Amino acid sequence: MHDVVREMALWIASDYGKDKERCIVKAGVGLREAPKVENWRSGTGLESVSGISNLSSLRTLRLQYNKIYSNVIEELKLLEHLEVVTIEIRSMLVAYQLINAYREANVIQEISIRYLEQGSILTLPDMAVLRMLEIYKCVFAEIKVKRGTSSWNKSPTNPSFPNLSKVSLFACLGLKDLTWLLLAPNLKTLYVDCSTQVEDIISKEKAANILTEAEAYTIIPFRKLEDFRVYIMPELKSIYWSPLPFPRLRIFRIDNCPNLRKLPLDSKSGSSIAGEELFIHSEERDWIDKVEWEDEATEERFLRSILPNL
Repeated sequence: MHDVVREMALWIASDYGKDKERCIVKAGVGLREAPKVENWRSGTGLESVSGISNLSSLRTLRLQYNKIYSNVIEELKLLEHLEVVTIEIRSMLVAYQLINAYREANVIQEISIRYLEQGSILTLPDMAVLRMLEIYKCVFAEIKVKRGTSSWNKSPTNPSFPNLSKVSLFACLGLKDLTWLLLAPNLKTLYVDCSTQVEDIISKEKAANILTEAEAYTIIPFRKLEDFRVYIMPELKSIYWSPLPFPRLRIFRIDNCPNLRKLPLDSKSGSSIAGEELFIHSEERDWIDKVEWEDEATEERFLRSILPNL
């Protein structure tokens, strides 16, 4: 193949240069057809990474949207130069392995957890570079975080998810709250949809259990949040127990949350950026009429900012 044709083919295969890590290419071997590779599945999704640890110099591994069920964490432990991993988990065994895989957890940038139905507790480790977390159609009694501590200080001193910017939960049953989000101080996008048993986004009682005494006085949640959506949450009663500043929140979408009567807003919420305003989106006139506002100033401000859902 001519070099120009080869480069053009690689450019097209990498989504016109946007995803240069999509392909692994070995030049000069004269291949005329696709090689026979164990676990090759014609586009239906990789199901095993057995043997991938032989790629000893591998730095980037994108496994998201592949149905990994078995020994992925054990294989990752053998890749000493890994810097970036994205992964989809569909096995509670893999989720359990992740808890104690400190080095591997700290190279995962994106993680999707799907179709786990054991109904037990999901425990996540500290994940320093995690940017996106999706939990889809799972059954968990609770989500907890196993927080790291230094050898000389047994109390956690750093947030568990300092780079987590997007969290999406869809149809997650069993959960009563998402209090662990207090440990994601830079969250920008939060979507919670069809998780019909959630009663609190942040529980006051559980917050006291997961934060250190110093954190309890200093952490103000959702300071970086820009887009917040809650849909079809019939048991949701509270997002937070007192008004929050929401200095960057611009879109707050609420639909089919009949028991969410008190919003964590006051007249100053969402007002730190000049020229921009926090808007609430809802189609439900009956729900709007039943909202219990913090005071008259809050009601006056936000009643005029409620818009139909986008």
